[in-house]
Amino acid sequence: MTKVLTSVVAALIGTVWILGPAAAQTTTDKMENKTERAKDKVEDKAERAKDKTESKTESAMDKVKEKAHDAKEKIVETKDKVVDKVKGKKNKVAAKSEGTNVRAAQQALRDQGYNPGPIDGVMGPRTSAAVRDYQTKEGLTASGQLDDATMDKLGVRGASSASPTTEPQTTAPGAQKSKQTP
Repeated sequence: MTKVLTSVVAALIGTVWILGPAAAQTTTDKMENKTERAKDKVEDKAERAKDKTESKTESAMDKVKEKAHDAKEKIVETKDKVVDKVKGKKNKVAAKSEGTNVRAAQQALRDQGYNPGPIDGVMGPRTSAAVRDYQTKEGLTASGQLDDATMDKLGVRGASSASPTTEPQTTAPGAQKSKQTP
């Protein structure tokens, strides 16, 4: 019986010797699988957290950019309004001054026999044509604009001169006044 017992023990030890490493490998594989799954879960959670944070950051950046853009537009609108007001005041003053100069030049041209159209202070096409004719006859550069030389020659100077310095003629230019004897 000792022989049988020894044989059984030997067979058992042989079986364990053969099957033991395989069983250990299976246990190791199971543990590695669990570890890998746990690692994958952690990586997935980390990836989701990263994506969520990036999304929130992008959303916040978009809001900041939008607010900055709106603020810039408001600043530009305000600046434009201020500039328009300032230009409007300057233009009104300049237009009034320019209109006075044009009106005086129109009167002076009419007094000298040219037809500048209505005496309205507007530099229209008839006034430009009359200025051009006057400049040509006076030897000035015929631009049709009321430049300094033309204004000087007409005797009209600046916005302060409300009336031209030339006296109005009662006869057509070039016509001689007749001398009357009492």
